[in-house]
Amino acid sequence: MYERTGELLFGKRGNAFRSKAKLIFLAIQYGMSPQTLSKLLDISQEETSRVLERLYNKYCGLRGYLDGLQRIGREKGYSVSISGLKRYRLYPERNPNYWEMNWFKNFPVQSSAASIFKRAVVRIYDQLGNEPFHLLIPLYDSIVFEAPLSRLSWFSQIVEQCMITSMTEYFPKLKPKVTVNDADPSCWNSEKKSNSIQTFLDDPLSGIDIREKPSSNVDWSEYL
Repeated sequence: MYERTGELLFGKRGNAFRSKAKLIFLAIQYGMSPQTLSKLLDISQEETSRVLERLYNKYCGLRGYLDGLQRIGREKGYSVSISGLKRYRLYPERNPNYWEMNWFKNFPVQSSAASIFKRAVVRIYDQLGNEPFHLLIPLYDSIVFEAPLSRLSWFSQIVEQCMITSMTEYFPKLKPKVTVNDADPSCWNSEKKSNSIQTFLDDPLSGIDIREKPSSNVDWSEYL
């Protein structure tokens, strides 16, 4: 989705434009101001407005969908995920504040994604719980698992299908793409950097320019 949207909005393909498209969707979902978004995209506010308008024109139901989530949140006093989980307002008698208006929009998306992922993990355990297979850790929308090399391909297929099924049972029209990074068993991440954990342990700031991400909670002077 991000790859195609990046090409639509910027007329170019590549990871940089995919990242920009992802940032735009997250900005809309969390109520980020156009001024802040323009700074993060490193383009003018005028160009940011044109990019957003292109997005809304292409996905004409998006603006109405988000407005509808906010209207339902105000009227009912809660937001609901695809699984039926509800998040209620703490003070329903008051007018919703800016923070509540934001989570009216992002709770259905984030919570639905979490429900799908949890069902995938449960489904994987149900199918492979009696096999020599171990779920090690969840990472956002991914999992790290351990399995015998002699049967790795078979286990990978089961994991892939479990994750696809968990998505399509809620969204049957979608055709989700799942990637299992099992080409190099010594490497646990998609960047194929098998020594990344050791690199982090040796130097937690490796590859990070902290001057680009200042924080008021940390005294960076000792690192600069």
